[in-house]
Amino acid sequence: MPTLPPFRFFALPVALCLVSVSTALGAEAATTVRTVDTVALHSVRLWDGDAPLAKGAAPEDRPHLDVLLAPKEHATGCAMIVCPGGGFRERAMDWEGLQVAQWLNSQGIHAFLLSYRMRGGGYERPAAELDSARAMRYIRAHAADFGVNPRRIGMIGFSAGGVLVETMAAKFTAGDPQATDPVERVSSRPDFIASIYGIPDRQDGVTTKPVPVETPPTFIVLTLADEAIDPKFGLREIEALRQAGVEAELHVFGGDGTHGRGLHVGDPYTGEWPTLLINWLRRNAFLTDRERVPVEGVMTIDGVAMFAGWVTFTPVDDPNLPAASIFYNDKYRKFGQSGHYYIQQKFGPVPGRYRVEVIHSSKDFILVPSMDSAHRYNRLAPDAEPIVVDVKPGPNVIDLAIRSK
Repeated sequence: MPTLPPFRFFALPVALCLVSVSTALGAEAATTVRTVDTVALHSVRLWDGDAPLAKGAAPEDRPHLDVLLAPKEHATGCAMIVCPGGGFRERAMDWEGLQVAQWLNSQGIHAFLLSYRMRGGGYERPAAELDSARAMRYIRAHAADFGVNPRRIGMIGFSAGGVLVETMAAKFTAGDPQATDPVERVSSRPDFIASIYGIPDRQDGVTTKPVPVETPPTFIVLTLADEAIDPKFGLREIEALRQAGVEAELHVFGGDGTHGRGLHVGDPYTGEWPTLLINWLRRNAFLTDRERVPVEGVMTIDGVAMFAGWVTFTPVDDPNLPAASIFYNDKYRKFGQSGHYYIQQKFGPVPGRYRVEVIHSSKDFILVPSMDSAHRYNRLAPDAEPIVVDVKPGPNVIDLAIRSK
């Protein structure tokens, strides 16, 4: 799969593929198609009749999803619900909504832009939470129709939308198998979330409140200059996630990072967070259906076990497969022979072709340098072809006997 540029905004020809989606969903789905400039948006109402807590039948009383599917040739099967911010009074549907959905599409991720109910329409936050949970259930229940893997559906939210996705990560339910509505039978748990200058309101910023071990993997972006969100809430949340053993990543940016900037496309520094998110999704294998596997072996340089350094596996054919690496230090080896590396399954590669690079960092743990510099090896010998291995399902043993001359 070719690598797509991180910020490639374009008018997707979604109207053509959405006709088939509408047909697949059947007559029970209340759907419409509208156009914003050159982008066709296929809108799906979350409830056929009145939504819970509905105060009328106007558009603002009917929460819906705008469906933007990634181009088929780049689609990964991953999907994300996009929750714009606006203080629950309004929704920033451009730079925190449609533009985010288009960017996700350019990365091979299906996007579902959520229009949740808000105070501007006479609703309080509980209605928005109902809409968010229903959106997750709706996509999961219709995953096959959308070309989505039901185990790789995440949420991304900005500001108040970030609060929503954090709430969904804390208050999800498994679904009711006895429900007459098939959508209500499936889980509302996001498989992962990304909270962008949102606030985990289960944290009070003073003490660290524990989180359940079932909390979805979490990616958080904050800035020190944000006048609306104190980053101490994110620091408390990341500590709670760490204590619970939940996969999580936090980025706190300095500089002129005021609130409400969406993708930060005009800032060359804070604008790195979307790339960091994609790397996080790849590292956690959310952009592939393949299961990770453990890898181990022995590394030698000119017949001598490597004392300290890296071994790195980089995917050859699909950049969305997870890379895998480990830093080996013989001084702290706990098992096996000298030079023996081991990458656990949860951090390992997936089946497929990988390039392998070994970085020799040290010959000994002493008080003076043992090498002039780190030495990189991507071939088993100077005149050999680059190291490419075919990672198989199940445990893999890959020994690396390198000749430097």
